[in-house]
Amino acid sequence: MLINKKYSNFIAKAVLDDEKNIFNYELSKNIGKQGTLLFFVYQDFWEVSKNEILELNEFYKEFQDLNVNLAIISIDSEHSHQYLLNAVSYTHLTLPTIA
Repeated sequence: MLINKKYSNFIAKAVLDDEKNIFNYELSKNIGKQGTLLFFVYQDFWEVSKNEILELNEFYKEFQDLNVNLAIISIDSEHSHQYLLNAVSYTHLTLPTIA
């Protein structure tokens, strides 16, 4: 866990629910005033990850109110993320999912 420490900037493919389009997510452009929480999951469709993603999504607005950006990173590709967002249980996912 890196708290109040320097980070390595990165650019990676990501998907957002509102558009379901693939875009470049750049960490340095998404740092909140209070920081950023990058939540790492093993795979999108692994049952534990799926439950964690949905639970974290429930708190997304609260993190935004604290000026903390939130994003999910997994080993899956951006195309898998698009498929994930089209799945019934993820129709209201508001977190960017990074490949």
